Amino acid sequence: MFGPRCFNEINLEQKSAHAAWEVPDPGYWTAHGYVVVRVDERGLGQSPGLLNTMSRSTSEAFFDAIEWAAEQTWSSGKVGLLGISYYAGSQWRVAALQPKGLAAIIPWEGMSDYYRDRCRHGGILCNKFIEFWWNLQVLTNQYGLAGKAARNWGPDTIEGDLDAEQLARNRNEQPADNANNHFRDDPYYASKEYDLNDIKVPLLSVANWGGILLHLRGNVEGFTHARSKFKYLRFITGRHDLPFYYKEEVEIQRSFLDAFLKGDDREGWSVEGKVPQ
Repeated sequence: MFGPRCFNEINLEQKSAHAAWEVPDPGYWTAHGYVVVRVDERGLGQSPGLLNTMSRSTSEAFFDAIEWAAEQTWSSGKVGLLGISYYAGSQWRVAALQPKGLAAIIPWEGMSDYYRDRCRHGGILCNKFIEFWWNLQVLTNQYGLAGKAARNWGPDTIEGDLDAEQLARNRNEQPADNANNHFRDDPYYASKEYDLNDIKVPLLSVANWGGILLHLRGNVEGFTHARSKFKYLRFITGRHDLPFYYKEEVEIQRSFLDAFLKGDDREGWSVEGKVPQ
Protein backbone atom coordinates (compact mmCIF):
# COMPACT_ATOMS: atom_id res chain seq x y z
CA MET A 1 0.00 0.00 0.00
CA PHE A 2 1.06 3.60 -0.60
CA GLY A 3 1.19 6.10 2.22
CA PRO A 4 -0.91 9.15 1.28
CA ARG A 5 2.11 11.50 1.09
CA CYS A 6 4.09 9.16 -1.15
CA PHE A 7 1.11 8.54 -3.41
CA ASN A 8 0.51 12.27 -3.82
CA GLU A 9 4.10 12.78 -4.95
CA ILE A 10 4.46 10.14 -7.66
CA ASN A 11 4.10 10.64 -11.39
CA LEU A 12 0.43 10.97 -12.38
CA GLU A 13 0.86 8.32 -15.09
CA GLN A 14 1.63 5.78 -12.34
CA LYS A 15 -1.50 6.45 -10.25
CA SER A 16 -4.10 3.88 -11.24
CA ALA A 17 -6.60 2.35 -8.82
CA HIS A 18 -4.32 -0.66 -8.34
CA ALA A 19 -1.04 1.18 -7.79
CA ALA A 20 1.04 -0.01 -4.82
CA TRP A 21 4.31 1.07 -3.25
CA GLU A 22 7.59 -0.24 -4.70
CA VAL A 23 5.97 -2.18 -7.54
CA PRO A 24 4.95 -1.27 -11.12
CA ASP A 25 1.55 0.30 -11.66
CA PRO A 26 -0.81 -2.11 -13.44
CA GLY A 27 -2.74 0.73 -15.09
CA TYR A 28 0.32 1.96 -16.95
CA TRP A 29 1.81 -1.41 -17.85
CA THR A 30 -1.38 -3.07 -19.05
CA ALA A 31 -1.97 -0.05 -21.30
CA HIS A 32 1.38 -0.91 -22.91
CA GLY A 33 0.60 -4.54 -23.62
CA TYR A 34 1.73 -6.25 -20.42
CA VAL A 35 -0.04 -8.51 -17.96
CA VAL A 36 0.93 -7.57 -14.39
CA VAL A 37 0.98 -10.43 -11.88
CA ARG A 38 1.34 -9.81 -8.16
CA VAL A 39 1.58 -12.86 -5.94
CA ASP A 40 1.25 -12.69 -2.16
CA GLU A 41 4.19 -14.48 -0.60
CA ARG A 42 3.38 -17.49 1.55
CA GLY A 43 1.98 -16.34 4.89
CA LEU A 44 1.14 -12.83 3.66
CA GLY A 45 -1.94 -11.19 2.16
CA GLN A 46 -4.25 -13.93 0.90
CA SER A 47 -1.62 -16.72 0.81
CA PRO A 48 -1.78 -19.16 3.75
CA GLY A 49 1.23 -20.99 5.14
CA LEU A 50 4.37 -20.29 7.13
CA LEU A 51 5.62 -16.71 6.86
CA ASN A 52 9.37 -17.13 6.37
CA THR A 53 10.71 -14.06 4.59
CA MET A 54 13.71 -14.28 2.25
CA SER A 55 13.94 -18.04 2.75
CA ARG A 56 14.77 -20.75 0.27
CA SER A 57 11.14 -21.87 0.38
CA THR A 58 9.89 -18.42 -0.66
CA SER A 59 12.33 -18.42 -3.60
CA GLU A 60 11.08 -21.86 -4.64
CA ALA A 61 7.48 -20.63 -4.47
CA PHE A 62 8.48 -17.61 -6.59
CA PHE A 63 10.05 -20.04 -9.08
CA ASP A 64 6.73 -21.91 -9.31
CA ALA A 65 4.79 -18.66 -9.83
CA ILE A 66 7.05 -17.62 -12.72
CA GLU A 67 6.76 -20.98 -14.45
CA TRP A 68 2.97 -20.91 -13.92
CA ALA A 69 2.70 -17.43 -15.47
CA ALA A 70 4.79 -18.47 -18.47
CA GLU A 71 2.42 -21.36 -19.20
CA GLN A 72 -0.88 -19.44 -19.14
CA THR A 73 -2.90 -18.95 -22.32
CA TRP A 74 -2.68 -15.17 -21.93
CA SER A 75 1.11 -15.31 -21.67
CA SER A 76 3.71 -15.04 -24.43
CA GLY A 77 5.81 -17.48 -22.44
CA LYS A 78 8.20 -14.72 -21.39
CA VAL A 79 8.17 -13.28 -17.87
CA GLY A 80 9.96 -10.17 -16.60
CA LEU A 81 10.49 -9.06 -13.00
CA LEU A 82 10.39 -5.44 -11.81
CA GLY A 83 10.27 -3.94 -8.33
CA ILE A 84 12.07 -2.07 -5.56
CA SER A 85 13.73 -3.29 -2.36
CA TYR A 86 12.24 -6.63 -1.23
CA TYR A 87 10.72 -6.97 -4.70
CA ALA A 88 14.21 -6.49 -6.13
CA GLY A 89 16.25 -8.60 -3.72
CA SER A 90 13.95 -11.55 -4.33
CA GLN A 91 14.69 -11.28 -8.07
CA TRP A 92 18.37 -12.17 -7.63
CA ARG A 93 17.53 -15.32 -5.67
CA VAL A 94 14.87 -16.63 -8.02
CA ALA A 95 16.86 -15.79 -11.15
CA ALA A 96 19.67 -18.00 -9.82
CA LEU A 97 17.18 -20.90 -9.88
CA GLN A 98 16.65 -20.29 -13.62
CA PRO A 99 12.87 -20.82 -13.87
CA LYS A 100 11.51 -21.62 -17.31
CA GLY A 101 10.09 -18.50 -18.96
CA LEU A 102 12.06 -15.90 -17.02
CA ALA A 103 13.31 -13.54 -19.73
CA ALA A 104 14.58 -10.41 -17.94
CA ILE A 105 14.88 -8.84 -14.49
CA ILE A 106 15.15 -5.28 -13.18
CA PRO A 107 16.20 -5.39 -9.51
CA TRP A 108 15.77 -1.73 -8.53
CA GLU A 109 17.61 -0.97 -5.28
CA GLY A 110 17.79 -4.62 -4.27
CA MET A 111 20.30 -6.27 -1.95
CA SER A 112 21.82 -9.51 -3.17
CA ASP A 113 23.57 -10.81 -0.03
CA TYR A 114 21.27 -11.38 2.95
CA TYR A 115 24.05 -11.54 5.53
CA ARG A 116 26.42 -8.81 4.29
CA ASP A 117 23.97 -6.33 2.75
CA ARG A 118 21.04 -6.56 5.11
CA CYS A 119 21.61 -8.16 8.50
CA ARG A 120 25.25 -7.96 9.59
CA HIS A 121 27.44 -5.32 7.99
CA GLY A 122 30.98 -6.52 8.61
CA GLY A 123 29.50 -9.15 10.91
CA ILE A 124 27.89 -6.53 13.17
CA LEU A 125 24.15 -6.86 13.76
CA CYS A 126 22.17 -4.14 11.94
CA ASN A 127 18.67 -4.75 13.18
CA LYS A 128 17.03 -1.34 13.61
CA PHE A 129 15.76 -1.01 10.06
CA ILE A 130 14.74 -4.68 9.98
CA GLU A 131 12.67 -4.26 13.16
CA PHE A 132 11.03 -1.15 11.70
CA TRP A 133 10.30 -2.93 8.40
CA TRP A 134 9.08 -6.10 10.12
CA ASN A 135 6.64 -4.31 12.40
CA LEU A 136 5.35 -1.80 9.84
CA GLN A 137 5.20 -3.77 6.60
CA VAL A 138 5.30 -7.48 7.36
CA LEU A 139 3.32 -8.16 10.53
CA THR A 140 0.62 -5.73 9.39
CA ASN A 141 0.06 -7.85 6.26
CA GLN A 142 0.26 -11.34 7.75
CA TYR A 143 -2.28 -13.85 6.48
CA GLY A 144 -5.17 -14.04 8.95
CA LEU A 145 -4.52 -10.74 10.73
CA ALA A 146 -7.81 -9.10 11.69
CA GLY A 147 -8.81 -5.55 10.80
CA LYS A 148 -6.78 -4.88 7.64
CA ALA A 149 -9.71 -3.44 5.70
CA ALA A 150 -10.71 -1.21 8.61
CA ARG A 151 -7.17 0.22 8.66
CA ASN A 152 -7.22 0.66 4.85
CA TRP A 153 -4.34 -1.82 4.63
CA GLY A 154 -5.70 -4.17 2.01
CA PRO A 155 -8.61 -6.61 2.20
CA ASP A 156 -9.27 -8.88 5.15
CA THR A 157 -8.26 -12.52 4.79
CA ILE A 158 -10.92 -14.30 2.73
CA GLU A 159 -10.88 -17.47 4.86
CA GLY A 160 -11.23 -15.53 8.11
CA ASP A 161 -9.10 -14.18 10.92
CA LEU A 162 -6.54 -16.01 13.05
CA ASP A 163 -5.92 -15.33 16.73
CA ALA A 164 -2.63 -14.02 18.07
CA GLU A 165 -1.37 -17.48 19.04
CA GLN A 166 -2.06 -18.89 15.58
CA LEU A 167 -0.41 -15.89 13.93
CA ALA A 168 2.73 -16.36 16.05
CA ARG A 169 2.91 -20.07 15.18
CA ASN A 170 2.60 -19.25 11.49
CA ARG A 171 5.71 -17.08 11.20
CA ASN A 172 9.47 -17.15 11.67
CA GLU A 173 10.52 -13.91 13.35
CA GLN A 174 13.23 -12.41 11.14
CA PRO A 175 14.53 -9.83 13.68
CA ALA A 176 14.95 -12.51 16.36
CA ASP A 177 16.52 -14.96 13.91
CA ASN A 178 19.04 -12.32 12.83
CA ALA A 179 19.98 -11.52 16.43
CA ASN A 180 20.21 -15.15 17.55
CA ASN A 181 22.47 -16.26 14.70
CA HIS A 182 25.88 -14.69 14.31
CA PHE A 183 27.97 -16.15 11.51
CA ARG A 184 27.49 -16.51 7.79
CA ASP A 185 27.97 -20.28 7.97
CA ASP A 186 25.41 -20.71 10.77
CA PRO A 187 22.61 -22.95 9.44
CA TYR A 188 20.16 -20.01 9.49
CA TYR A 189 22.27 -17.68 7.34
CA ALA A 190 23.66 -20.51 5.22
CA SER A 191 20.10 -21.45 4.25
CA LYS A 192 19.77 -18.05 2.54
CA GLU A 193 22.81 -18.59 0.32
CA TYR A 194 22.74 -18.95 -3.46
CA ASP A 195 25.25 -18.39 -6.27
CA LEU A 196 25.03 -15.14 -8.24
CA ASN A 197 27.05 -16.88 -10.97
CA ASP A 198 23.94 -18.97 -11.69
CA ILE A 199 22.11 -15.90 -13.00
CA LYS A 200 22.09 -16.00 -16.80
CA VAL A 201 19.01 -13.92 -17.63
CA PRO A 202 19.32 -10.36 -19.06
CA LEU A 203 19.36 -7.88 -16.20
CA LEU A 204 19.28 -4.17 -15.50
CA SER A 205 20.54 -3.53 -11.96
CA VAL A 206 19.58 -0.07 -10.69
CA ALA A 207 21.53 1.22 -7.68
CA ASN A 208 20.92 4.37 -5.66
CA TRP A 209 24.03 6.20 -4.44
CA GLY A 210 22.05 7.02 -1.29
CA GLY A 211 21.37 3.37 -0.44
CA ILE A 212 24.74 2.63 1.15
CA LEU A 213 23.39 0.88 4.25
CA LEU A 214 21.17 -1.67 2.55
CA HIS A 215 20.91 -2.03 -1.23
CA LEU A 216 23.81 -0.27 -2.97
CA ARG A 217 26.38 -3.01 -2.44
CA GLY A 218 23.90 -5.67 -3.51
CA ASN A 219 23.12 -4.01 -6.82
CA VAL A 220 26.80 -3.67 -7.66
CA GLU A 221 27.76 -7.18 -6.54
CA GLY A 222 24.76 -8.71 -8.28
CA PHE A 223 25.71 -7.02 -11.53
CA THR A 224 29.37 -7.96 -11.14
CA HIS A 225 28.89 -11.67 -10.46
CA ALA A 226 25.87 -12.52 -12.61
CA ARG A 227 26.90 -14.36 -15.77
CA SER A 228 24.25 -12.81 -17.96
CA LYS A 229 25.26 -12.16 -21.56
CA PHE A 230 23.39 -8.85 -21.42
CA LYS A 231 23.71 -7.07 -18.09
CA TYR A 232 23.64 -3.38 -17.21
CA LEU A 233 24.29 -1.33 -14.08
CA ARG A 234 22.56 2.03 -13.72
CA PHE A 235 23.09 4.50 -10.87
CA ILE A 236 20.48 6.98 -9.71
CA THR A 237 20.19 9.49 -6.87
CA GLY A 238 17.25 10.75 -4.85
CA ARG A 239 14.67 9.17 -2.66
CA HIS A 240 14.21 5.42 -2.35
CA ASP A 241 10.75 5.33 -3.94
CA LEU A 242 10.05 8.30 -6.22
CA PRO A 243 12.67 7.80 -9.00
CA PHE A 244 11.20 4.39 -9.83
CA TYR A 245 8.05 6.21 -11.00
CA TYR A 246 9.70 9.12 -12.84
CA LYS A 247 8.61 9.27 -16.48
CA GLU A 248 12.16 8.92 -17.83
CA GLU A 249 12.94 5.98 -15.54
CA VAL A 250 9.72 4.16 -16.43
CA GLU A 251 10.59 4.60 -20.10
CA ILE A 252 13.96 2.94 -19.44
CA GLN A 253 12.24 0.08 -17.61
CA ARG A 254 9.81 -0.42 -20.47
CA SER A 255 12.40 -0.22 -23.23
CA PHE A 256 14.48 -2.88 -21.46
CA LEU A 257 11.53 -5.23 -20.93
CA ASP A 258 10.22 -4.59 -24.45
CA ALA A 259 13.59 -5.69 -25.81
CA PHE A 260 13.65 -9.05 -24.08
CA LEU A 261 9.94 -9.86 -23.62
CA LYS A 262 8.56 -8.47 -26.88
CA GLY A 263 11.57 -8.48 -29.20
CA ASP A 264 11.17 -4.72 -29.67
CA ASP A 265 14.66 -3.40 -28.97
CA ARG A 266 14.58 0.34 -29.60
CA GLU A 267 17.75 1.17 -27.65
CA GLY A 268 20.13 -1.70 -28.38
CA TRP A 269 19.83 -3.62 -25.10
CA SER A 270 20.28 -6.91 -26.98
CA VAL A 271 23.22 -5.74 -29.09
CA GLU A 272 26.58 -6.95 -27.79
CA GLY A 273 28.98 -4.12 -27.00
CA LYS A 274 26.40 -1.35 -27.27
CA VAL A 275 25.59 0.91 -24.32
CA PRO A 276 21.95 2.06 -24.59
CA GLN A 277 21.51 5.81 -24.28
